Amino acid sequence: MDIGDRVPNVEEAYQVTSTSSGQNPGPMTRSVFKLARVEDVDMIGSDEFMRFGQKVRLEANQYLFRKKLSLVSYKHSPTICSPVSGNGLAAASASRQDYNSVWVIDHVDPNMRFEMQGECIKAGDPVLIRHVQTCVFLASDVKQKYKNEFGTENEVHCQNHCTLNKS
Repeated sequence: MDIGDRVPNVEEAYQVTSTSSGQNPGPMTRSVFKLARVEDVDMIGSDEFMRFGQKVRLEANQYLFRKKLSLVSYKHSPTICSPVSGNGLAAASASRQDYNSVWVIDHVDPNMRFEMQGECIKAGDPVLIRHVQTCVFLASDVKQKYKNEFGTENEVHCQNHCTLNKS
């Protein structure tokens, strides 16, 4: 997250970027998120484990900003879109906790996705993060470069990347 770079046309939201796979600087204040359940008790369970298919919020590190920031996405429109690619906007927002900040963690394999609903997510498992309201996945592409005070990073946006009708 870059709290020095506000997103236009959205109430108090900040740009979100990712680094390329070869340049991993490790955990730092602006790159640490916390997964928080949306509901304490849901259909999947009430234990402390994160599970596939569970509704979560991705909250920023509490020491990053004076307000609570959550990862949000908005419905794509001509005025609300990611600045480089023009895809769906993904940003860190300090506005109210509404349905724009709710995400679901899905299994990577579409053939196993339904079967894995409710199963615990193990550390290191690859996952897909899907926005609940728009049903679009969180993405980052090395072709979409974003320049900020931290250097050149990849833009984070919401887009279902498909090839030959397969996600």
